[in-house]
Amino acid sequence: METDKIKSTIKKMENVFLKAGFEWQIINDERYLVYRENFCQITYVHGLSAYVIEATNNRREAENGVLEDGELYPDDMPEQKLLRILAEDIRELYHTPF
Repeated sequence: METDKIKSTIKKMENVFLKAGFEWQIINDERYLVYRENFCQITYVHGLSAYVIEATNNRREAENGVLEDGELYPDDMPEQKLLRILAEDIRELYHTPF
């Protein structure tokens, strides 16, 4: 079960992706953040107490729900630092203009 804090942080993380040029796409009833051929979702893993970026650069894998776990962002990290590091990672990993 996601708390209000987790939901709020995920929403802010999604906004970082959107500001970087990603767009929402629905594939087989699942929402993905998409930039070029990169398909991403943000999940929270309670066992790790961390937010995880799951991603693939293959549409067929996205259609089949096969995503690889990527970067981890611990939830004990200050939120502004987490969002700044996320923005840096997005630029580096996906070569976005922002």
